[in-house]
Amino acid sequence: MKHLIDTLVLRSGLQVQHNNRERVEHHIQARVQALGLHQPEAFLDCLEPDSPHQARELELLAEVLTTGETFFMRDAGQMQFLRETLLPELVARRRSQGQLRLRLWSSACATGEEAYSLAILVSELLPDRFQWRLDLYGTDVSRAALHRAQAGVYSAWAFRGCDEAFRQRHFHPHGDQWRLHQSLRDLVRFLPCDLIREGLPDPGRGLAEMDLILCRNLFIYLHPEAIEGVTHKLAASLSEGGVLLTGHGELRAHRPAQLQVEAHPQTLVYRKGGRGTTVPPQPGKAGQGEYPPSRTLRGPSSAPPAGGPAPGVKPITPLTSPPGGDRPATSRPTGDQIAITRPSGDGPAPVRPRYPPVAPASVPADASANAPADAKASTSPDFSRAWRLADAGRLQEAQELCQRLRAQNPMEAEAHFLAAVLAEELGDSAAARDALRKVIYLEPAMIAAHVHLERLQSLAAEVEVARKTRETLARLLADLPAEMRVPWMGDTRVGELRSHYAR
Repeated sequence: MKHLIDTLVLRSGLQVQHNNRERVEHHIQARVQALGLHQPEAFLDCLEPDSPHQARELELLAEVLTTGETFFMRDAGQMQFLRETLLPELVARRRSQGQLRLRLWSSACATGEEAYSLAILVSELLPDRFQWRLDLYGTDVSRAALHRAQAGVYSAWAFRGCDEAFRQRHFHPHGDQWRLHQSLRDLVRFLPCDLIREGLPDPGRGLAEMDLILCRNLFIYLHPEAIEGVTHKLAASLSEGGVLLTGHGELRAHRPAQLQVEAHPQTLVYRKGGRGTTVPPQPGKAGQGEYPPSRTLRGPSSAPPAGGPAPGVKPITPLTSPPGGDRPATSRPTGDQIAITRPSGDGPAPVRPRYPPVAPASVPADASANAPADAKASTSPDFSRAWRLADAGRLQEAQELCQRLRAQNPMEAEAHFLAAVLAEELGDSAAARDALRKVIYLEPAMIAAHVHLERLQSLAAEVEVARKTRETLARLLADLPAEMRVPWMGDTRVGELRSHYAR
């Protein structure tokens, strides 16, 4: 069965994570029986392009391997960016061209909440929208999901990212559910579309020359080769200056050369021929399904020897005169501190923010023997200097250098993580939280960033968002070995964090 599933991944373009393999096995067995096949291997023939079963079987397989999780105004940061920055920019550009036309596409739209969120944002932005030609598409491989989208009827659970006023403004009661107003439903055209196998752009169906494409939370399910193919198709489907938005960190390792990246506080923007700074794709895997997934999570380039710290790592010393002055002057973290370590010598020096109380941490390297072999630390002299300045208490100098590094390296999580550390030390908790959110955008599995963010959210009395961050942490930690060191957190182990967040 393992060979069968591995072959299925290559043919379908969909990844099968370890915790899904048993579910996929059961699905294959059920489909073999339903199709009257004599053996499981024959199921692969149903995925061939010349098979009359291919489209249906790929649709069913996608429903098994993806969650279809979505809700209105999902990802408040990106929605704010769309409402306040990106959509007004696109509208202004079209007005300046004398073209009252806007083309928007929610790909992998599932049951339509994202596509309709776009429709609502546009309708609020354009009081003269009836003078505009609005082409707004929602596509998905699942015809069942599209059928629900066209109905425009949703339960209260679909509004968990919105306040009551939003629902009252755009929906009316429909039994025990809510139905989107007809004028908004009419703005969206839903089409079946398999992004992996269909040819794009497709002018015949309107899927071309787009001003904006949303493709969020799809790439996490795709095989790396499929990611490359889909991103190339979506880039080709954009107009010049058009924008692609993805889920957080999804394209860190996969981006066509014709797209430029722009870093904004709420999101990364991939623009075709735009004004952004081109950042070459990172080598290696996309970072999905592995923890830690990327090179920025490790300090030294090699794992520490058993029983002791990695070479070149020194105990952490406190930063000079931190705001509040409540941190004990000790070279070892105490019960309310978890170390963030970096290599000494030629490498970046350690900096230590305060973390929630878990078991006292010793100070060996942040690298884990369990980390992937391709997870390499940054060795940039500028990064090293910034960390050393911070460690020496020269916080303003470190911050100025860090700002330049962030501008030069918008895809480098380490720069934003350092910015978060410095912002907190300088008493700017809001800036620290913003920087940590960017770290998590780039490195969704960076546990240290989630830990740090949750503590700052709790201190700021952001009860609900802190709760959601704790839930994310619980998911990240669930499948990791209890004895694995947590990168960027000294000798802290996964099991220690599990115990803390289980309280």
